[in-house]
Amino acid sequence: MIVSFEESIFESALKSTLKSYSQSKDNSEDNKNGINGTEDVPKTAEELSVDKEQIKRIPIYINMDYRVDFYYKQQWLAMKPDCQMYKNSMIGRNISLVNVSQSDKLIINKEYFTLFWIPDIMISNAKEVKQQSELIETILLQIHFVGNNNEDCYMEYLGRYYSIVSCPMDFRDVPIDLQKCSIQMRSFAFNEDRIQLNWSRNVEFNPDLRLLEHDFEITQERITTEIFKETYSLLKIKIEFQRKIANKLVGIYTPSFIIVLITFCTFWLGITAVSERVTIGITALLALVTQFNEVRQSLPPTSYTTEIDHWMIMCIVMVAAQLVQCTIVDFVYHRQQHQLKVKKTQIDVINRFRKSAQNKQIGGKGLKAKKWLNLKVNANRKPNSWDDMFKTKAAVYKPPNNDNNNNLIVNKLSKIMGKLLSVPVGPDKSEYLPMRIDAVSRILFPMTFAIICIFYWPLMLSKAF
Repeated sequence: MIVSFEESIFESALKSTLKSYSQSKDNSEDNKNGINGTEDVPKTAEELSVDKEQIKRIPIYINMDYRVDFYYKQQWLAMKPDCQMYKNSMIGRNISLVNVSQSDKLIINKEYFTLFWIPDIMISNAKEVKQQSELIETILLQIHFVGNNNEDCYMEYLGRYYSIVSCPMDFRDVPIDLQKCSIQMRSFAFNEDRIQLNWSRNVEFNPDLRLLEHDFEITQERITTEIFKETYSLLKIKIEFQRKIANKLVGIYTPSFIIVLITFCTFWLGITAVSERVTIGITALLALVTQFNEVRQSLPPTSYTTEIDHWMIMCIVMVAAQLVQCTIVDFVYHRQQHQLKVKKTQIDVINRFRKSAQNKQIGGKGLKAKKWLNLKVNANRKPNSWDDMFKTKAAVYKPPNNDNNNNLIVNKLSKIMGKLLSVPVGPDKSEYLPMRIDAVSRILFPMTFAIICIFYWPLMLSKAF
């Protein structure tokens, strides 16, 4: 699932209430010593282009993550002692503070960030966080002097970033799956006793943002989390991605459904059109297998099957069953023809022998030969031959004549069933049994597929609500 919140506005305005500022001076000294003041190595145009290509080729599905671009703002209040220290540091760097007030803000360049304490807020479940642009700095620090005699400093840190955020996903319900992801922000070093995070406003997103395959919904909350027996204040943005079924319905379900229906049409082609029936079946099977492989490649490799896998497997089984039915029909037809041919040959031999015996009838010998001939003919007949089995059966299916049944729908269905099961030849012909198998398949296969659809679709769609 490739999710890219291009040009989205995640203006996470964090308002930090600091219970203790005793560490601010030490942190500022650490920053001055180079802990947070490392210089960025300038990149060439080739290196920048390589970085962009790597970003475009991130294997989202395999890594179970998504990308989000966001604006980020955090606000906090530095009380008089810390604010005075900041003023002294700025004056020492020849930064004029004459026109700075609550309405007029002072914008600090990145090279002076080491003079101030900035909350160490991080995205704890992010795999990667970078600035939006490699060419310009997309971070900013602003200072407002507030309070009596402008003795307090109201700090604002703004930035624009993109982040690759981890999200454990479950694809069992594809194509109606609901993925629940989150962006979790907390302080890296300070627990809840030292720093508390609160939302100053609701998270906003670009109203023009549209995802190709998903609808999404964003909510926010403030919670606490425990790490190494320490409790931290945590701000959480919850994002729910609901997949749109229309794309899969048009691209996968409808073509596979039509392919299966086309294979059912082979039952009407006749028992002699073997090559046509096999060609249609194999072509349909290859098309479904190719489509199934494309579906699997669009999803991450999982140890479980998805709902769309179940559908594709059922369609493949139905097409494979049609090929098996075609094989059985052809086998039965040729076997019946062979049996009738052998039987006809035996009858011809017996008739010639009988005719020869009748021509040579001499006294008692002729009578004995005739009796022996009749005995051999009766002995060669099998009581379980196809003639005996279908001798009493009608060649055409006839629905029962129920005069007491006034239900017109049942009568019409009976007539339709009779036409579908009708066989134009008698049971003494070699085509009878193969045609009977085709006639039954015309009803059995569509009914089986209809039952599968009746159970599959309500069960799958019920998971979406």
